[in-house]
Amino acid sequence: MFWKIKKKDSPIRKNFIYIQLVTILTIVVLLGVVSMEFSKSVLLNQLENDAKHYGGMTGKYIEQNQITNNIINKNMEDLAYSLSAEILNSKKDLSNVYLKDISRNFGVDAIYYYSPTGTIIYSSDGEYIGWKAKPGDPIYLFMNSGKNIFNEDIRKSTDSDEYYKFSYFKDDNGNFVQIGFLLDNIEIQTKKYDFQTIVNDITTDDKIYYSLIIDNNLIGIADSNLENVGMDWSKDSNYQKALKGETVVVNIYDEDLKENVLKIIVPIVSDGQISELLVIGHSLDSLNDLVSNSSIRILITLLVISAVILYSQWKFMINPINLLNNQLIYFDFIKKGHKLKIKQNDPFKGVYLTINNLLARVDEYINKNIEMKEYVEYEAYHDELTNLENRRALYEELDRILKDNISGSVCMIDLNNLKEINDIYGHITGDEILKNIAHRFRGQIDEQIKFYRFGGDEFIAIILGDKDCIKKKYKRIFKSISKPIKNEMKEFEISFCLGISSFPKDGRSKNELISKADIAMYYVKKNLGSGFAYFRPFMQKKLNRRSEINNILKEAIKGKGFNLLYQPIYNTHIKCIAYYEALIRLDDYQISPIDFIKVAEDKGLIIEIGRFVIREAIKQLYKWKLKGIELKTIAVNLSPNQIKDKKLVKYILALLAEYDIEAKYLEIEITEDIFIENSLEVVAFLESLKNIGLKVTLDDFGSGYSSLTYLTFMPIDKIKLDKILIDKYLTKEKLSIIKNIINIAHDLNLLVVGEGIETADQYDMLKEMDCDFIQGYYFSKPVNCETIEKMLLNKTN
Repeated sequence: MFWKIKKKDSPIRKNFIYIQLVTILTIVVLLGVVSMEFSKSVLLNQLENDAKHYGGMTGKYIEQNQITNNIINKNMEDLAYSLSAEILNSKKDLSNVYLKDISRNFGVDAIYYYSPTGTIIYSSDGEYIGWKAKPGDPIYLFMNSGKNIFNEDIRKSTDSDEYYKFSYFKDDNGNFVQIGFLLDNIEIQTKKYDFQTIVNDITTDDKIYYSLIIDNNLIGIADSNLENVGMDWSKDSNYQKALKGETVVVNIYDEDLKENVLKIIVPIVSDGQISELLVIGHSLDSLNDLVSNSSIRILITLLVISAVILYSQWKFMINPINLLNNQLIYFDFIKKGHKLKIKQNDPFKGVYLTINNLLARVDEYINKNIEMKEYVEYEAYHDELTNLENRRALYEELDRILKDNISGSVCMIDLNNLKEINDIYGHITGDEILKNIAHRFRGQIDEQIKFYRFGGDEFIAIILGDKDCIKKKYKRIFKSISKPIKNEMKEFEISFCLGISSFPKDGRSKNELISKADIAMYYVKKNLGSGFAYFRPFMQKKLNRRSEINNILKEAIKGKGFNLLYQPIYNTHIKCIAYYEALIRLDDYQISPIDFIKVAEDKGLIIEIGRFVIREAIKQLYKWKLKGIELKTIAVNLSPNQIKDKKLVKYILALLAEYDIEAKYLEIEITEDIFIENSLEVVAFLESLKNIGLKVTLDDFGSGYSSLTYLTFMPIDKIKLDKILIDKYLTKEKLSIIKNIINIAHDLNLLVVGEGIETADQYDMLKEMDCDFIQGYYFSKPVNCETIEKMLLNKTN
């Protein structure tokens, strides 16, 4: 912008020439003194104006820098929020390595996971494990504040001289995450650093002896003499006067410099208020020398001819000052690289050069701020890995679209097997796959479709248009992402789940649309494996029902709301009950085990429920032992997710020892699903069960795709023919299939159990084919322990 003043406000007036001429002609000496003082006054006034400009420019730079800092600070807090939500929702994966990966991948300098008591359980650098927050610590204050989210200002670390930005996030159980950004590792200048840089740059001019900045408490926060930083200037009345908004100019003799100094104190205005004071100490001796020499020349010249003196003064002092003043008045501070024009023989060339040097530095600061602002704005709206727009950009775009009543759909895209690729081939390979997919997405972006990275292995597409147009876009997305992805290692097949919500039909808010697209995607993942589906209300109901079952299970775990039933398994060779299968039920709810077991597996409750079944089965054996009842083996089912319970074998051993029960009375039943993720790990786990004396049965045999292959290497003792297999093939026309399976199992030294037997004909056919055990309603449905006791005491089979 331009600042302009009226012509009549110019500090040099023409009538001064005539007054001076009359004065010179009458009193030469008096005129010389007046001339010298006036010249000095003009130069002082110019220096004061210059200082005001420096103060104004400094205030504008501070405001701009504060905006930049606020954007970076907000960006850090948003990143901390997203990472903390991911960590708190991934408790089963928590470890020091997991936090270290997140720290490395997202540029976070410190991540600590705390228990509700404030004890560090995991950390990204593997240090401080077991450290506990003490009263007075910021962590302790947050822990007891009742808040779930808290973002600290930049502060010095409690155990080092480094400065951090910390954010805290707490879950419903009281566990919380602390995320820290090291100030030295982020491209942001603290206010203290900015002020010191300004002071140092100002004092590069050899005519400026010193410069300092003090805050509104009159405490020095930056000084060209670093020893004076922190000095209290509150007793100086000049600073108190300047703090009220007045520019103060003082002519002093500096004892340290042994020179006369012009001290100029300028208020720095930021956000409409005086926030600091800028102090510049300018050399007066050089200024006085210049004025004195000029005055002497004028006096000598006036003795010869007053006209010559007048002309010389106008040409070499008054006119140059006016030119400099006019240039500063009309100077465009916004135009980049703009400088004051300098004449070759201008007597104030040094002043021009000094001002231009300062203007160049200010211009440099402004350019850096502009670049920083552009960079921060780009980072705030783009994903660093894929360069797609991020969640913030998605939210703003959805708000705009919905406000304009535009029709379209939101498509949630989830990669099914990226976690497996990360686990097997590493996160670098996984990141390359994400980049490749993002590249394919970018090739499809046009006026009707845009893609965003929502987080992790999830993307979102916004598609505008009618139903037919949207359908074509989905086909293009599928065709693009279904192609194999090649890298140096191998070719990867990636499968996807897509959930679609339409607007305005499915909602008029971004949260509702994203939530419903997510529900549809989850439905595809759980029921179809891959593909796409539009949101339907029944999906929401199904999800709500799962949530309801999840809450019921949590309450049942707390209040012991489970019980065990036992179904007898009949030995066809000796014609008696051989052992029992323990089956878990909910006490107060008519919910099928098939339904609540699936929920328990998905929600991470199956490990605790599985331990409950094992514990109750062993306790029941102990009770029968005390009553003198003959013990028979109890078989318990093991979920695929229970393989992740690394301490399960020790847990079983401890229970057997506690209740003095032999391991042969406990049997484990597994399904072939247990081998899907890591067959070598599963084999090792089963071997550890057998090593302590447990028997292992492969349950639901025949319901999978490669059961016979598993039989050749699995450490098992029995197979249990699934009811589906029995119902389909246990007929006179297809008996050979069942017979061959039994023969193969026997050849592999495996016993065979027929499951779901409901008729005498089924029993007779299996017995004829030498099936070892029979289980089903033909003999008994699952019954409680009291009924089993009666059967055993009465020897009733």
